Amino acid sequence: MKIYKYIIPIILILSSLIRYSYSQASCYTLNARFSDKNTIWVVGEDGLILNSPDRGITWNSFNSNTTNVLYSILPVKNGTYFIVGDNGIILKSNNNGNSWKYYFTQVYEPLLSIASIDTNILIICGENGTILRSDNGGDNWTKIEYDVKTNLNKINLNKIISTANNNFIIAGDNGVLLLSTDEGKTWINKDTLSNQNFYCISSNANGLCAAAGENCGIYISRDFGTSWVNIKSQFAKINLYDIKVLQTGVIIAVGTNGTILRSSDFGASWLKINSNTNYDILTVDFIGSFGFTPIDINNALYTYDGGITWNKKSGFTNNYSNKVNQLSKVKSQTKINDFSLEQNYPNPFNPTTKINYKLSDLSNVNLSVYDVLGNLIKCLVNTSQSAGVYSYSFDGSNIGGGIYFCRININNGRYENNKTIRMVLNK
Repeated sequence: MKIYKYIIPIILILSSLIRYSYSQASCYTLNARFSDKNTIWVVGEDGLILNSPDRGITWNSFNSNTTNVLYSILPVKNGTYFIVGDNGIILKSNNNGNSWKYYFTQVYEPLLSIASIDTNILIICGENGTILRSDNGGDNWTKIEYDVKTNLNKINLNKIISTANNNFIIAGDNGVLLLSTDEGKTWINKDTLSNQNFYCISSNANGLCAAAGENCGIYISRDFGTSWVNIKSQFAKINLYDIKVLQTGVIIAVGTNGTILRSSDFGASWLKINSNTNYDILTVDFIGSFGFTPIDINNALYTYDGGITWNKKSGFTNNYSNKVNQLSKVKSQTKINDFSLEQNYPNPFNPTTKINYKLSDLSNVNLSVYDVLGNLIKCLVNTSQSAGVYSYSFDGSNIGGGIYFCRININNGRYENNKTIRMVLNK
């Protein structure tokens, strides 16, 4: 039975690796956004936050105080920015990124994308069907429950946008395109008759929307996401990770092995553009005809003609190297002894046992019990807790005797950690 000791950690490790299945992505950046005609923001792995005030000529690094993966940044207004990432992390800055406030929402799913229709109404989407909504500028967040025909509890919702008519649209796995016409309060699943995974979505002010993803599946809407048409593509083996609809009707999509696709006829036909790289391209953004995409830790691509031609420039190297070295030091200082999970007592037990743990600071905490196959038996704790010592009782009266595992996951915004203990229920 000793082999079961390792099942839970292995299952959880594998599940986290699936999310990063890009084929050649050595780039630390996962999302790039313009906040104005000159300023580019970039976020990514290991809590990376960079910006350039001059269209990529010079770069500044900002301290996020976290080693979590950051998936998406949203410029709002007047120096206000939001960032979302792993373990339910939400960051907000009101001073142009110079400092960041952490929001704990009691949600532990990776949060993948954020959008807004004004300074108050914001929507976040993430893994396992997660949708969060704020109507007061991000100070409070509510998890949205929605009733659609498709079971979205285990569907990853990968990208959200707001359209010019104040619709929200979410693109997700298994052909899911969710539409909200009431500021994100309720959602309709637009049936695409597809089971492909959508990784990205974009729109312009004229109602032209484009969603794309697995195996170059591209869907186009001309009515702000109300109806969708599947566009057949000759690039079937390419995954598209980001897409941008320009105001001119030009659409740019990027993806595996340096792929850049361009459509100049509202998505009806596509040309493959030379990118001079074989790395996966994960993000792209435009301001007018000027476009930017980071391609690895040393280089980025720039276009000045609406994506017809792209030029490679270096300039990330020092920022990335310094940031990664800094975060490596932080990680080395945040070891397992920053918190503790004690062995349950008594052990073996029948039918109840006590589980004690200690926190060193305010953290999101999830304490759960699993069986040897990795099935969740009971979630004991799923909330934010202050520094201190905690004790919870687990009652095994309604389950069979055998080996079980208790796992604690903590995330205090700066780092995350976990620990697992083995428990024996004698019956």
